[in-house]
Amino acid sequence: MAALPSVGCKRRAAMLKRTLCAAFAVAVLVAFSVPAFAGSHHKMRVRGTVESVDPAQKTFVVKDRDGKAIPFRVDDRSEFELEHRDKPDQDVPFTELKTGDRVKVKAFKGEPPHLVDDVDIYR
Repeated sequence: MAALPSVGCKRRAAMLKRTLCAAFAVAVLVAFSVPAFAGSHHKMRVRGTVESVDPAQKTFVVKDRDGKAIPFRVDDRSEFELEHRDKPDQDVPFTELKTGDRVKVKAFKGEPPHLVDDVDIYR
């Protein structure tokens, strides 16, 4: 005749079940919260004309094709490239950006001014 499980064994099994359920719940919460947090760092792309440049604040404003003014900020990782039709493209500093330049900006979505990743300048 098989022995019946002791009361202590039943308690351990119940505790293990609760622990596994709690771990599963935490895993589900983490899985769904990471994409929501990462969404704030998705890139945006804007084409338009530079409306203003503030070198001291490292910011500039682009007027997009719909006429909306979108502010951007620059940091040390931001890249600028001067695109020429008849010459090779050229990496340039932020100070090369001028009012009236046509640009394509790739930046991280977030609170304005948006952080610039890459700017293509067309002249």
